[in-house]
Amino acid sequence: MTIPVIRDLTIFLIDSALSACLICIGSNDHRKENLLLARQNLYALFPSIYFATEMETEPLYLKNTARFSNQVALFVTAMEKEAVVNALKEIEIKAGRRPEDKTAEKIPLDIDLLVYGNEILKPKDLRREYIQKGVEELGTLLAREEVGEWPRE
Repeated sequence: MTIPVIRDLTIFLIDSALSACLICIGSNDHRKENLLLARQNLYALFPSIYFATEMETEPLYLKNTARFSNQVALFVTAMEKEAVVNALKEIEIKAGRRPEDKTAEKIPLDIDLLVYGNEILKPKDLRREYIQKGVEELGTLLAREEVGEWPRE
């Protein structure tokens, strides 16, 4: 089960001012470049971040058939939830995301905050197979206590 991994980490952090955050990064336009831009910006903001393996997926709920690159990441932060969401939106804008792209189903970069601390923000997203796999990969990594060896890009 994937959620306990996040809950276990949150319980570990309960006495500190930090919150565990689980995010999913996705792109169907200039995918490699935009995911790299996201990873670089996320690492600059959240040095504790760890990324699961990037996965290619079919589009969900879109007519545009361009495939997506998706990646799950986990980090801890002292930032409030709203500040994290705003920081993620700023990274999306750096990648060229514009409101008018939604109509064309062109998504240069989408970064969703799935879990913040003990709060599950997007329960439906957590059920997606590629997110489950990413969370499982991160959980296995943490359980093996190899976090210090994990490549960040």
